[in-house]
Amino acid sequence: MRRRTALALAALAGTAGCTSVRESSQESPAWGFTGSEYAVAADHELASRAGAGILAKGGNAVDAAVATSFALAVTRPYSAGLGGGGFMLIKPAGKRAVVLDYREEAPSGADASAYLDGNGAVIPGKTETGVWAIGVPGHVRGVLQALSEYGTMSRDEVMAPAIALAENGFPVDAHTHQAMEDILSRGKAHGLDAASAAEIAKAILGSIRRGGGPMTAGDLANYRVETREPLRGRYRGYEVLGMPPPSSGGACVVQVLQVLDGYPRGSLDAPSFYATLVEALKHAFADRAARLGDADVHSAVHADVAEMISLERAAKIRAGIVPGETRSPERYGIAGLKDDHGTTHYSVMDKDGNAVAATETVNTYFGSLVMAGDTGIVLNNELDDFSIRTDVPNAFGLLMSTRNVLSPGQRPLSSMSPTILLQGGEAVLAAGGSGGPRIITATLQAVLQIVEFAKTPAEAVALGRVHHQWAPNQVFAEKRLPREVLLRLENDGHAVVELPASREAAVQVVYRDGGRLFAASDPRKGGRPAGR
Repeated sequence: MRRRTALALAALAGTAGCTSVRESSQESPAWGFTGSEYAVAADHELASRAGAGILAKGGNAVDAAVATSFALAVTRPYSAGLGGGGFMLIKPAGKRAVVLDYREEAPSGADASAYLDGNGAVIPGKTETGVWAIGVPGHVRGVLQALSEYGTMSRDEVMAPAIALAENGFPVDAHTHQAMEDILSRGKAHGLDAASAAEIAKAILGSIRRGGGPMTAGDLANYRVETREPLRGRYRGYEVLGMPPPSSGGACVVQVLQVLDGYPRGSLDAPSFYATLVEALKHAFADRAARLGDADVHSAVHADVAEMISLERAAKIRAGIVPGETRSPERYGIAGLKDDHGTTHYSVMDKDGNAVAATETVNTYFGSLVMAGDTGIVLNNELDDFSIRTDVPNAFGLLMSTRNVLSPGQRPLSSMSPTILLQGGEAVLAAGGSGGPRIITATLQAVLQIVEFAKTPAEAVALGRVHHQWAPNQVFAEKRLPREVLLRLENDGHAVVELPASREAAVQVVYRDGGRLFAASDPRKGGRPAGR
């Protein structure tokens, strides 16, 4: 299988000023890095090394990002890879930032009605496992377009580290073992023979046709990477760049940061800060549920996003937050979110000031449990990010609006949140994470710890976090949070629930402070950064 994956990768290669962080007096922990030239933070050490190796050879941040991406396709195949998709936020030094959207989309033969039985009831599991769960993958086209337009090296050069990993193998770490245990509870993947990597598309379609799925050769041929403008906001003097729809991450991150920006720095003690953060999160997730979807399909999303991230909206939310109180869910919105596990994020900065924040996914662990022949390519189950009926909750007991009902060609709503902060027009922070809707809250809290409280990235990603996604009406809290924070939330009237370790998000950050680079890979997933 390693050989088949290596062949697939080889064929692709040959074919188509506000606050300074407080630098700890102690040595950085294993998940932290400090340097001066370049840094890569991925959730697998070998992927970080792959990107850093490209930078050591003279490549730029985009070259390194693509190398990191393909290395993650080998080392974290249950989280992301060639059968999935993602979003990449690129800030070239001295130039405007750009978003590449290579999110999966619904096949032409997939419609919400196909997921209902004769009585109009949603067929359990059809969007989660098997060929009807698979969205048209965009990963390969996305990262190769990034390389073509913003990189400096060849496919052969940037894919060599991933091919070597696939050929030679690598140790199974704790997180991979956890994912392997998870798949045992969901069943076995299917596969067909594929003679060579030139047959990748045929292998994908063969696996889908064998199971009677809706994807066609035209769906694969017609898929296009979309180039978009990032969302923009302000926080503590930084310009914040976030991901536009079909991701919800940018709108939520920008909205919450701008709400908190209205409070004078240092005016909130830790319990009050977390209480205020939770209230802001409830508003953001309620807006997300009611307003967001694929803006290319639902044009009204553009205006609603503009309102969500406006300073007027932030001021209105801030005015409605009453210290010591929380409100019932109906005072915030009408829909909910789903959960996922199979996602990865990496952040890169180089010596010239180029920066990349990219998040990629196959949705849940091992996606649809369908493999493209014996290539080793795991196909996504991204169609489970759609809703089938707005009055019927999905597998996680959550409802979504009409703007995210499955239809051919539409891209499902996402929580992926690649984020870059600019100072003086240049990138100083790149962050993002994995963990379903907790991506948004985890990325936010890492940024807040660095900017608001002058923590190093290594400190910021390791600290305890809260999560509230408006529905269900609960605060999910990690055990590592201070007791006084939990007591304050309970006294305010929140239902506080401990977040299991298996549902914790993982954040990767690179931060530039003057001539120093600080990077961190979240210890929750066992990653390690690399650089010089």
